[in-house]
Amino acid sequence: MDAGGQVGGSLGLIELLDSHGDELLADFRRFYQLDLLDLRRGLLSPVLVLALIRHLPLDSAYVSALRGTEYTGWDRNTYVMADLYDAIRELAYLYVSSHAENPKKVKPFPPYPRPGVQVAAKPAKPTPLLARLRGEDAPAHVLGPGSKVPPPAPRIGR
Repeated sequence: MDAGGQVGGSLGLIELLDSHGDELLADFRRFYQLDLLDLRRGLLSPVLVLALIRHLPLDSAYVSALRGTEYTGWDRNTYVMADLYDAIRELAYLYVSSHAENPKKVKPFPPYPRPGVQVAAKPAKPTPLLARLRGEDAPAHVLGPGSKVPPPAPRIGR
């Protein structure tokens, strides 16, 4: 059972212990109150150890090592708390913007940072000149009411 798929039997368990033995030793003590060294002593079976490894929670050291160090401490409760935090800040934003003299100047709060999620930067609109210099097609001008781009002047004569 590694990040790429399932490995079974004693050979798979040996590979897991070679690669993540420290994390598994700590997790077995923390979550199951078992000594992983009891496997060597014959008190735990490889099948039981593999089953217990498969059911370690998200905040275990082993799962965090597989997912990446930024996920350390992030279990289901932490994700729910981050969602609640975002909801409260969204309510605060709505309250402030509804009571502001100029609601358009009130900016929404950024979301609580989560591991593995990057906040996308607002893409800048390319200017027609910049687009042409990059070799891209320039964005088409939108003509209509409220348009800042004047329509082309009528031609007089040829």
